[in-house]
Amino acid sequence: MDLRVRYPVEILSNYVEDEVVDALSQSVRDAFPDLSHRYYKLKAKWFGVRKLDYWDRNAPSAR
Repeated sequence: MDLRVRYPVEILSNYVEDEVVDALSQSVRDAFPDLSHRYYKLKAKWFGVRKLDYWDRNAPSAR
């Protein structure tokens, strides 16, 4: 398998074992739903609202 298809050159140039990169990638994918919800809840607090509107999810914030 050509690793350049799976991972950017920046990762490959660090000579990190495939298993380590795969484990990190899987951990991020597994945690993403919880992380994203926590981030949006915090961003709503910064915006001074209880819940973000759909279009505010990607709005820039001063923080």
